[in-house]
Amino acid sequence: MKRRATLATDSHLSLPAAENGVLPGLAGALALGAVDGKVQLVPHHPLWKTYFDAERRSLYAALAPYIKEIRHIGSTAIPGICAKPILDIMVGLVNIADVRDCEAPLAALDYIYKGEQDISGWHFFKKKIGGLTTHHLHVVQWNSAYWVEHILFQEYLFRHPEVAEAYERLKLALAEKYIDDREAYTRDKTDFINKVTEMARRVQQYQPAPNGRKGKREPQPTQNPHP
Repeated sequence: MKRRATLATDSHLSLPAAENGVLPGLAGALALGAVDGKVQLVPHHPLWKTYFDAERRSLYAALAPYIKEIRHIGSTAIPGICAKPILDIMVGLVNIADVRDCEAPLAALDYIYKGEQDISGWHFFKKKIGGLTTHHLHVVQWNSAYWVEHILFQEYLFRHPEVAEAYERLKLALAEKYIDDREAYTRDKTDFINKVTEMARRVQQYQPAPNGRKGKREPQPTQNPHP
């Protein structure tokens, strides 16, 4: 039976928790690759960072005239928590209008363009190997709202392991409930993600200014070093 608990990290945020652990039957899954439409979570794999570093080098080489920055996002980027075995990579373009010029170089890297989806300015690409999806590529305007919000969420989880663990427990509970329904699984994570992102925004906006006084400032995401 699942244990239920509440992890309070802020007066305006309560994070649902369930028993921590790996869903039955998934411990021996491959490092990368998932069936479309299925909710599959596996333990964090140390090779995910290695795969990302290699893919980032390939993307920089293919899209050098257009790229401002590349980030590893999603749960595979958070050490120690379970994730779907798909690399989520966010590419920030200097000018989002250049996305059309990126389609051919990305196709040469086996990325399939899936369109702008339902978010203006978010262009989605997918890579599959042997029938399994291995990479999701999110191409957006660098420093856009989409870019900043994903970095705020990820970096907050890096700095607050207890929140990352609560996110993992929530995902495990939802994966058990929605094993054949990826849309419902994603939908029911949204409230948690939004609350943590807003917490991260408040923390960053009211960090001490260089003169030592507290004051509101715009988010300044940390950049990944160019390879």
